[in-house]
Amino acid sequence: MARIRLSKPAGINPEKFGVRAATGAIYAGVVLGAIWFNKMPGLTHYGPLLLGGVTATFAGFSAAEFYAIERRESRLPNEIFGVAAAIMMPLAAALWGLGGLSAIVTGLIAFSLV
Repeated sequence: MARIRLSKPAGINPEKFGVRAATGAIYAGVVLGAIWFNKMPGLTHYGPLLLGGVTATFAGFSAAEFYAIERRESRLPNEIFGVAAAIMMPLAAALWGLGGLSAIVTGLIAFSLV
């Protein structure tokens, strides 16, 4: 019976799990802090903006990491468009609510069709 040899995908390194776990714990702490700040009485104007900013920042970092993995796998995604979309959607939701988010998503769909 022939043995099938599987190669490890690029970008996956189990030895760095501790660093990833620590980074995830820091991210979780920052997000929980932003949620707590969002719920504080008297800060109804700045709370959603802070939470949207934190979410947009992490979404941008996450999208950039995703596209870096895609590039390592020899794929050619539209990185600028994807990172911009990941950043704009939480900010639009925080600033203008569902109407702003709908406008951004509609614009992104129209832009992707071009």
